[in-house]
Amino acid sequence: MMQTSTEPFPAKAATRRLSFLGSPVDSLTMDEALARLQEFIESRSPHLVVAFNVPKLWRMQSDSRLKQIVETADLILPEQVITLASRLCVNPLKAYIGNDNLTKAFLPLAAKRGIRLFFLGTRPSNLENMVARLRQQYPGITIAGSHHGYFTEGETDEVAARIRACQPEVLLVGMGTPKQEYWMGTYGRSLGVPVVIGVGGTLDVLAGIKKNCPDWIRVLGMEWVFRIFEEPRGKLNRYFVAMPWFIRALLVKGVLPYWFGNRNVTEN
Repeated sequence: MMQTSTEPFPAKAATRRLSFLGSPVDSLTMDEALARLQEFIESRSPHLVVAFNVPKLWRMQSDSRLKQIVETADLILPEQVITLASRLCVNPLKAYIGNDNLTKAFLPLAAKRGIRLFFLGTRPSNLENMVARLRQQYPGITIAGSHHGYFTEGETDEVAARIRACQPEVLLVGMGTPKQEYWMGTYGRSLGVPVVIGVGGTLDVLAGIKKNCPDWIRVLGMEWVFRIFEEPRGKLNRYFVAMPWFIRALLVKGVLPYWFGNRNVTEN
């Protein structure tokens, strides 16, 4: 059960779900995002939380399974490029949230409130480093369990059973897109976990394996360039295709209709 604390989450605030280039995304501040997580936890019913970035949006155009999982999630968090691009259209998104930003803001609050966490993803050795670092960085953090992300298809049910047995209140899944979303779509609402968050490579950052992107680069919306230099083999091809598509889609579906015709980013 969740423990009481003198360190409350931010108070509930109104949020809006907008349509950006034809896909839903939530417009909210970080305080509002944290308040939503608290609401989800207190409800005890399952909720999925996903990040919304350019490679994922591009992949959703041809991956109906990924598209359905993302668009039916309970919270869809915009990355900085999406947030900046929305300002060229109408009803700009309130703030960049993203899975890494949300995780960094949420962990200290989770530690203070005794929220039970489970981490699923990254390599076994990285996971051990991450758990040790988190215990040192956030004294009192309640890690109900963890499991690496390199399990086979035949081991999936066993991993799900382990998560259920640990009874976490928040599950952070870091296995990369689309694997983590597929897994969340299949198992996320049947684990008895109030909040299941897809966090991508954030677990490797928490483990100290990957560098945290400097704030000034992130503010400019250039974290994708930072990640390409950090991991060229894994990121270059993805962004080489996704970014040109995104620029064209933004112009055709967002900027030009807004300034010269019908507005594309609208409130649902």
